[in-house]
Amino acid sequence: MKIAGLTSRDSRDLDNLIALSNAIIQKITEIAQRLDLDADWLNDQAFDIPLPSGAELRLVKLECPLKAITIEVLSRGDLITMKVNAAVTRGEARDYDDLRNAVISPDEFEVAVSYIREKQRPDDPEFRKYQDQDIEVLRAQLFR
Repeated sequence: MKIAGLTSRDSRDLDNLIALSNAIIQKITEIAQRLDLDADWLNDQAFDIPLPSGAELRLVKLECPLKAITIEVLSRGDLITMKVNAAVTRGEARDYDDLRNAVISPDEFEVAVSYIREKQRPDDPEFRKYQDQDIEVLRAQLFR
């Protein structure tokens, strides 16, 4: 979220949205050793999390001085949706802090809630009950 200007918190990694091959992982590891980075500085831990519908059409291209590299990030709305999802799913303080720093609107929050309800076990009423409680806790923290 920092690279997109939504938070000031440094992250130790970049999440890639496609599965990485073993050959790519090997190159990532070599770069990490050469530059003294964490081994998973670029990882695919988020590749199986479904993106909001149409997210690939809203990607934002960032300037990169290296001509052979293209950097695209999710749009503000899609990043917020994914961060709200992380906050509800993980419940970690860093996710709450990132959302507060991004100064999200109630409308952006509701878009994220719609995504969560659609994508995260929509047919499990017991899960939904606890999920709704977590959403309300987050809503209260963001908009009190």
